[in-house]
Amino acid sequence: MNLFQPNYIITPKTISYITQISELLAELKHQDISTSHQLQKYHYTQENDLLSLYQSLMQDISDDDIIYKKENTKKVSIVMAYLFYWLQNTQENLLIVSCLFVYLFESISPFEFENKKIAFLWQKVILKEYRNVFLFMDTQTLVKQHQEQYDAVLKDAQNREDATLFIEFILEILLDTLKKYTKESVQKSNQKILQKRNLKSNQKSDQKILTLIKKDKTITIKELSQKTKLSESGVKKILKKLKEEKILLRVGSLKGGYWEIANHYDWQ
Repeated sequence: MNLFQPNYIITPKTISYITQISELLAELKHQDISTSHQLQKYHYTQENDLLSLYQSLMQDISDDDIIYKKENTKKVSIVMAYLFYWLQNTQENLLIVSCLFVYLFESISPFEFENKKIAFLWQKVILKEYRNVFLFMDTQTLVKQHQEQYDAVLKDAQNREDATLFIEFILEILLDTLKKYTKESVQKSNQKILQKRNLKSNQKSDQKILTLIKKDKTITIKELSQKTKLSESGVKKILKKLKEEKILLRVGSLKGGYWEIANHYDWQ
């Protein structure tokens, strides 16, 4: 029997935020997101995992086994059991579940220290089941920037015993964080594409110069510049790189010498 059922309603604003978040996540579906994250090993419905996470945060402070607040430990343990029973059985959208968890966890504050930090870390653990990208978003920093508003909305929700406005507030924070993350991801993706293009362009220039040298070992920098339509400084830069990579060797002086291409160079 579930004795732990938070009060809230799904408002048009809530639906709007969820829709916008879903649209942004769709933009990220082709992004190459790593799954390597320290929170990956935790599952949001397992109370022991939460205790393990708290233990890892507090290991520099205490070597003792982590339990809930020493005062009223039994009462807190019972309430936390109800919380995780609810997590295990709710059919609600995980975006809303994650907001409700923060609200409920903050209201219970089961530990002596770092309750807010744990609440938002566990929100990530919940949301990774929705989309893994949430693990790499820094929601708590944005909350800190709106700390007074957060505290006021949380207190009002606790007084009313209704989490509706708190859900809206946290969803807005998630949306703003996701917008920032999406913008940064797109910029990084565009940078990678540009770097690949530049690399291909550089490789073509390298190939052109090496092909010309293969045909004429005594070819000059000026002649290479004319035939490749690159500036002389650009040709010199490529020649320097090829020499550093042990692909090209200059034998003799610039005027009387010639070029040698390493036997190991792959002409493909």
